[in-house]
Amino acid sequence: MNIFNEFQLGQEAINYIKFILNGGKTLSCCILKNCNLDYGKVKACLPTNFNDDVNIFDYNRKILSSSIINNIPTKTDSLLAQIIESYLEIGGGNICILEDAAANADAPCMMHIIEDSDTLIFGQEVYYILSNKGVMDNKKIEKTIHNAKSLWHFVCIFTSLTKGEIMSLKKDITEHELNLLAKNIVKMTIGAYAGNGYLIWQKD
Repeated sequence: MNIFNEFQLGQEAINYIKFILNGGKTLSCCILKNCNLDYGKVKACLPTNFNDDVNIFDYNRKILSSSIINNIPTKTDSLLAQIIESYLEIGGGNICILEDAAANADAPCMMHIIEDSDTLIFGQEVYYILSNKGVMDNKKIEKTIHNAKSLWHFVCIFTSLTKGEIMSLKKDITEHELNLLAKNIVKMTIGAYAGNGYLIWQKD
């Protein structure tokens, strides 16, 4: 039994993605600078019990669900983790980068996350990298989604680097590297629908 629906969307969804990116961190800015979002298609991924208008993306125009208020993983988080895992399993230099809009690298509560080898820092900004190196299971991916997700902002890019470029990545990522990651985007996931679903942008 399918518990998710997908809906093909148009220019209004692309405009919403641009709106979210405009309110994001440096990676979001790099995406807007290096990626022409108009040359892509957008679909919505939602639970089958979602009954609202699929063209209303902004949480400010919706009643917030108890799951997002309490920062509880949703069913669509599990689906997104499967999509990410499938992309990483293709191999090569496939990686996903998640932008944490709410995190501050200097905050004491972030120390245990900052120390993780899959956490990247740009100034006080925090990013998470998912790749096929080491142990990468669905639970770890879902936990990373949970860490990166906030009420107003969620961005996950599906991109790639050469083996040498991946090896050269350090904990303190550079703006040049963020631009490179943005240029190589093939797909991107944006949080929407009050945390109950996602918009998935795919490059043409």
